[in-house]
Amino acid sequence: MNWLLLRGLAREQRHWGEFKSKLHDLPFVDEVLCLDLPGFGEAVDEESPLTIEEITDNLREKFLDKAEENDTWGICAISLGGMIAMDWLSRFPKDFEVAKLMNTSSANYSAPWKRFKGYNFIHPGLLRETDFSIHDIEKMILATISNRYAHSEAVLNEWVKIRESCPYDPLDVAKQLAAGAIFYAQPERIHQPVLLLCSAQDRLVDTSCTLNLAKDFKNAYINIHPTGGHEISLDEPDWVCEKMASRFGTKTVD
Repeated sequence: MNWLLLRGLAREQRHWGEFKSKLHDLPFVDEVLCLDLPGFGEAVDEESPLTIEEITDNLREKFLDKAEENDTWGICAISLGGMIAMDWLSRFPKDFEVAKLMNTSSANYSAPWKRFKGYNFIHPGLLRETDFSIHDIEKMILATISNRYAHSEAVLNEWVKIRESCPYDPLDVAKQLAAGAIFYAQPERIHQPVLLLCSAQDRLVDTSCTLNLAKDFKNAYINIHPTGGHEISLDEPDWVCEKMASRFGTKTVD
């Protein structure tokens, strides 16, 4: 099976770190394709749309250009990327056979203050770059979304390099926030097997957001990590791969 990976708010494919290679090494995985959301990474020259549906349409056009017609695909997404994945699965059910969604949410299932607890870094960290250096901004972001690597200089330096090599427009972050804020999921329309992963110690999105969504999926499995942060694929990549293998693969990871 091939897998499409989608990142979340103000992140790009290089933020997958070692998770991408660990996923690719699993026995049931053939190819791994990453697509950047418009306004970020390889798509930095594009303008971010104001709705999740428009972001989905943008990414789907690129996906269909790259995917072979008879290939089997799954979609793996985190946070805002999970919203895009839910919209994609509900409107274009033939594109993917399975899905894995991490620490995501929806406006019709959770209150705004549960869906986004990151007010301590979003305003200064992403929208007011004149008052903070890139190093300071990425340090605030890392300290909020990662538990294991919250104070890691190695990860921080890598994220600073990513930001410096491909700076994004803060206006596109605001547009992503607006798109996510008004997104309404329709899990009852999603019939593919869905693995939901969330973190009990997520300091950005409350765990209840995933639990609320899980109730209305037709064919969903949920696992909660006790200590991982919002950036669960960074904090616990082996655990994420193990859960994926146990649901979608031929064997679990040793």
